[in-house]
Amino acid sequence: MEPDLSQLVVMRMDADPPTQHSTEVAGGHGELMVLRIDDRLAWARGENVLIIAGEPGKRMFLQAAYVAPSGKFHLLRKSRTWRPFDARRDERYATHFQARARVEGAAWRAAGTVVDISAGGVAIELAAEPPSSHLTVDILAGGYRAELEIEVLSRSDTAAGAVLHCRFEAMTPARTAFVRSVIADLEDQATANAA
Repeated sequence: MEPDLSQLVVMRMDADPPTQHSTEVAGGHGELMVLRIDDRLAWARGENVLIIAGEPGKRMFLQAAYVAPSGKFHLLRKSRTWRPFDARRDERYATHFQARARVEGAAWRAAGTVVDISAGGVAIELAAEPPSSHLTVDILAGGYRAELEIEVLSRSDTAAGAVLHCRFEAMTPARTAFVRSVIADLEDQATANAA
């Protein structure tokens, strides 16, 4: 299924924090795509970008890598096919990502591991019990990094501490894009392992 390219946004995933820019397709062939972006940007060759197309509720996304500029025109190499962005898929994927959790306005901090992730939330194993059910968690996954706000819904005790079962809160477009990218990578890994 091809997306509606009349509404297009490109997100620079390697920027800290990720940035979002309106764009339009100026051309392309095969795995290459040329975008016109009026913002003055300093891009880096190989930079990871996420292209989001379509209207809310029917959006699709495409992962790509930056190749080269030519004035307002930017050449990108597609690294995936178009995928649904707004689809409600809450299948959980087992992971082993590094995470750091903190409580806003408090001194409490803890290192942990994301043991599974879905479009709606994560399960994080922490050695220390948080003093609040509302946390900010910094996740490093597959070369991407994001700070996400979560709410702890329940917990399971383990030998190493506890697994906190959480849902995402205050999801911005950049945070949603991060989660979708991580899930897309995990889906690809699951497909490759099944083959």
